[in-house]
Amino acid sequence: MSLNTTIPYYRNTSREIKTVKEMIQAEAIKSARILSRDKVKVKQNTSIGDLNRSKRKTNNSFYENRNTSQNENTNILQSYLANAFQEKKENLQRIQMQEIAIKNKLEENKQKEIKYQMRIAALEKESSKLTELVSKLKKENQLLKQSSYKDSQLQQFYDALNQSRNENQLLKKQITHFQNIHNNNFNNGIQKKTEVQKGFVLNTTYTANTANTTNNTFNDNLKSKEYIPSYLLALSLAE
Repeated sequence: MSLNTTIPYYRNTSREIKTVKEMIQAEAIKSARILSRDKVKVKQNTSIGDLNRSKRKTNNSFYENRNTSQNENTNILQSYLANAFQEKKENLQRIQMQEIAIKNKLEENKQKEIKYQMRIAALEKESSKLTELVSKLKKENQLLKQSSYKDSQLQQFYDALNQSRNENQLLKKQITHFQNIHNNNFNNGIQKKTEVQKGFVLNTTYTANTANTTNNTFNDNLKSKEYIPSYLLALSLAE
C-alpha cells in the first residue's frame, strides 16, 4: 500500500491541523535538539578535536534519528491507517449484518402479519357459518316445538277418539246384552201366552160342540196373530 505523506492530516492537542510531513520534521528536530543538548553537556571539557568529532557524531545522530523517527512515524501512520481501515470495514460489515437482520425481521413480521390476517379471515368466515348454523338450529327448534305441540294435540285427539271408541263398543255390548235379555223375555212371554191361549181354545172346542163357523173363523184369526216370528219383534225393537 503506497503512503502519501502530504494528504493525511493529524489533529494535535492544541487543535492545530498539520500534515504528516510537518509532524515528522518537528519530531526529528526536537529529538536532535535534545540529543545535541545532552551531547554538549557531556563534551564541554573535551578538546577541539573531540568537539569536532562530537559535532560530526551529533550531525550523524541527527540524520540517523531523523530517519529512524520518520520510519517509526511511517509505521505508526500505516498501522493507524490499517487499523482505521479495518475498523471501518468491520463497522460496515456490522452495519450490513444489522441491515440484513432488520430486513429478515421485517420480512418475518410481514409473513406473520399475512398469516394472522388469513387466520382472522378464516375465523370470521367460521364465525359467520356458526352464526348461520345457530340461526338455522333456532328455526328448527321452533319448528320442532310447534310440531311437538301439534303432535301432542293429535295424540290427545287420538286418545280421546280411542276412549270414545272403547266407550261406544262397551255401550254396544251393553245394548246388545239388554236387547238379548229383552228379546228372550219377550219371546218367553209370547210363548207362554200362546200356550195358554191354545189350552183355552182346546178347552173351548171340546166343551162347545155346537160352535158355529163364525167362532172358528175368529179363533183362526186370533191364532194367526199370536204366532208372530221373534226376529220381526227384534227388528221392531231395534228400530
